[in-house]
Amino acid sequence: GRGLYIAGIEPRSGKSLVALGLMELLSRRIRNVGYFRPVIPGGSEPDNNIRLIQSRYNLNLDYEEMYAYNHDVAQSMSTRGRQDAVFKTILAKYRALTDKCKFVLCEGTDFTGVSSAFEFDFNADVANNLGCPVLVLVNGRDKTLEAIYKTVQVARESFQSKGCTILATIVNRVDPTQMKQIDSHLSDLDSEKQPVYVLPEVPALGKPTVGDIAKALKAEILQGGSDELNREINDFKVSAMTLPNFLEHLEDGDLIITPGDRADVILGSMAANVSEGHPSVAGLLLTGGLRPEAPIQRLMEGFRKQVPIPVIAVPTDTFKTALNASSVRPTLAPENHRKIAAALGTFETHVDFKNLEERIDVVRSKRVT
Repeated sequence: GRGLYIAGIEPRSGKSLVALGLMELLSRRIRNVGYFRPVIPGGSEPDNNIRLIQSRYNLNLDYEEMYAYNHDVAQSMSTRGRQDAVFKTILAKYRALTDKCKFVLCEGTDFTGVSSAFEFDFNADVANNLGCPVLVLVNGRDKTLEAIYKTVQVARESFQSKGCTILATIVNRVDPTQMKQIDSHLSDLDSEKQPVYVLPEVPALGKPTVGDIAKALKAEILQGGSDELNREINDFKVSAMTLPNFLEHLEDGDLIITPGDRADVILGSMAANVSEGHPSVAGLLLTGGLRPEAPIQRLMEGFRKQVPIPVIAVPTDTFKTALNASSVRPTLAPENHRKIAAALGTFETHVDFKNLEERIDVVRSKRVT
């Protein structure tokens, strides 16, 4: 089997969107496509991107087959001078997949917890050891035209200096109002042998959902099914005011963070979702390990039947909860079909599938390690 390696060069470059788009393209023309992450983020939770690809494309592969190390183990081994052992294990697991699959899509690491220089070198070396051409992914968010141009140029030169074969470059998360200017500005870098595709920022994909918060904070779900938990959060509001002042500051898509004994805020938020004259909140995050009293819970149940609103609860105090919630990164969860549709629609609209398919057919890595 053959492979392709997605290598981002910055954090939050949107690799899950690109991996999803490529799997959609590959699965339409290749019957048996595999997916592999050399290193997944640390932690006890299963990797979200593996879950996403495995469930959507019904891969006949075990979860453990689709990655080699978690981030903490790989970093520890590398700092102890055992990087060769890391590469050997990655290569062995990749080859086991290529024995089963006609094509394997590899997704590089996430630039978390280590320097960008180390992470870049690691991804380039892994791609070379696997014998995969590289799809270079550049984060265009909040960058000027000149900065994007320079980043694409430097990224290409850097991978080529490491002996990598470049399949194409994708600039992701650019300002939708600047798409034409960026396309024009990158025109001299875009060629048949070195195509550059530009994808716009999709606001919905950059926002966490109530479910993302619940999962990251290990919150108890008091109310709300999968549809409600998939609501996107525009902002966080910590309630420390009386109800009239609180309602004045309410905006659409707010996640309300409040102690579980603030019956006024809880019921006021739910009433706002029913009222046509007020913004609709994304959900409620109750803090301090407190729960509404029984009469309040009965009122909440009545509101739930009219306008479902997710309610989750954590044991931490309000201040710590707000800090924890604000640091949660959005995910492209397999349960969120609306986000998946938005991601695939963006990829298919802005990537020339025919051209990219031809590149995948003919480009091979020339590097032998």
